[in-house]
Amino acid sequence: MGNFPIFPFAGCRNDNVTNCRFQKYQRSSPRVQGSVKATPGYFAVTMNNQIKAEMTVTNKTALYRFTFPERPIDSNATLSPLFIVDIDDLPNTKTEGSVTVTASNGRVSGTGLFEPSFGTGRYRSFFCADFKGAEIRDLGVYSDSRPVSNLTLSVARPNETNPFDPNAPAFPAGAWVQFKQPAEDRTMLVRVGLSFISEAQACSNAEKEIPDFGFEKVLRVAEEAWREKLNVVEIDDGGASEDLVTTFWSGIYRTMISPQDYTGENPLWKSSEPYYDSFYCIWDSFRSIHPLLTLVDPYSQTQMIRALLDIYRHTGKLPDCRMSLCKGMSDLSHF
Repeated sequence: MGNFPIFPFAGCRNDNVTNCRFQKYQRSSPRVQGSVKATPGYFAVTMNNQIKAEMTVTNKTALYRFTFPERPIDSNATLSPLFIVDIDDLPNTKTEGSVTVTASNGRVSGTGLFEPSFGTGRYRSFFCADFKGAEIRDLGVYSDSRPVSNLTLSVARPNETNPFDPNAPAFPAGAWVQFKQPAEDRTMLVRVGLSFISEAQACSNAEKEIPDFGFEKVLRVAEEAWREKLNVVEIDDGGASEDLVTTFWSGIYRTMISPQDYTGENPLWKSSEPYYDSFYCIWDSFRSIHPLLTLVDPYSQTQMIRALLDIYRHTGKLPDCRMSLCKGMSDLSHF
């Protein structure tokens, strides 16, 4: 859903935080062609600013590893990594949000209210980000393009009459943490826990799932989980091209991305049943994804059916395209 994106700088011009670019359109950086690597449980890309980003994941937590250049590409900057954590999502649908920075350890936590990508209503999500790899140098929050040393910030879209007006200001806001130069390998780790319940649960999810920031260990577990899922399928390619075989396995992989297991993260009602979300959308997926999952992952398919029935018990409707705890478009009166 693109909630709470992270952006790293290797350093700020003249070693001044206010010279780092806090506006999204100012800080964008193209990727280095050919640097993208994607496998189940892993993604990596190197940007033109020479920062390499790698990421892996557990159920409710992401782990990033950033490798910085010896010197920032700006010759007037020294290596002093600064991370921006936006209270936002990639489509810029935030209508309100808040963030807190903990001075003692640099932990950044917060919440935002967003629109679902295909549905009606709004949903609230929470995050908790921790950093490892260098000593903290400075920290604070920012609103628009103005970083300050405050530790808390709350924001709301200024257009109160129509909060989803696309012409309303995006009011970028979030938190920043600056570090001293990392160790010789110039790497830093960022762990981000997520929750639909609370900031405390987002932090708890991160601490339970990735207690020691071990990137290679988390990656191995993620790869093994995917290997177990994919090993139920075997093919004889019959001499088919590598591109066709890659497309086939990519299709199998994507069938297992969504719907998603949010069990234990449903704030709308208490239930002992599983909760799945992001049925995007059953009017199409009943023809393809769900019959395939019945064959290759019957346990997950059974959990999804139980979740759908539990949604009916609590809402009075069987959903068709429920996303991010919100009703799908098919529940609207004009359908």
